Amino acid sequence: SLAKEVIYGMYADTAERGQPQVPCQNEDGTTNMECMDNNTAGTPPSWGGPLFTVHSILARDGNKEWGAKMYPLLKSYLRFWLTNRTDSDGYQICKCSWESGQDMMKRWGWNQSYGGDRSTRIIRAPEHQAAMAHAAGVMGALAQELGLGSAAEAYCASVRDRHVNLTLSLWHAEAKWFCDYNSEAGAWQSGC
Repeated sequence: SLAKEVIYGMYADTAERGQPQVPCQNEDGTTNMECMDNNTAGTPPSWGGPLFTVHSILARDGNKEWGAKMYPLLKSYLRFWLTNRTDSDGYQICKCSWESGQDMMKRWGWNQSYGGDRSTRIIRAPEHQAAMAHAAGVMGALAQELGLGSAAEAYCASVRDRHVNLTLSLWHAEAKWFCDYNSEAGAWQSGC
């Protein structure tokens, strides 16, 4: 189907260019968003781009051949986010509010005039942790379906479980809701 061709092409093309995070890009593949410190803004798991969409397609058509083509690309994508977009305690972060998909939102803590700021690096957002837990779960299920072995499944399960726990750590008992936590201030973000 067209959706499978487009998704595979997007991830394969960016991987060939050494950018497994799938940067925000123009039609010709050139980067169109950079954070203030020149980090290229990417498409995090919380956008639902690769893993949620791939899981949805595979659940509908069960095409293992396509899943096998996608797996190494998705593995590199997740490795990028786990290696390059975590804070010192392992929480998923974004390099700037553009990357978060929530450009210049007040939740990041101050009035911004430019979505390339660093605010999202210090905010631990619940949806980023939950999205990584989901992404790792999808990768584990895909590894099992493709027969990639127990080591791949166990690794995905450990990433999933860690991010489930990180998500749960952002439950604010008084607010009875998941809330953003400002790691720099050591406090819940205002508005929670």
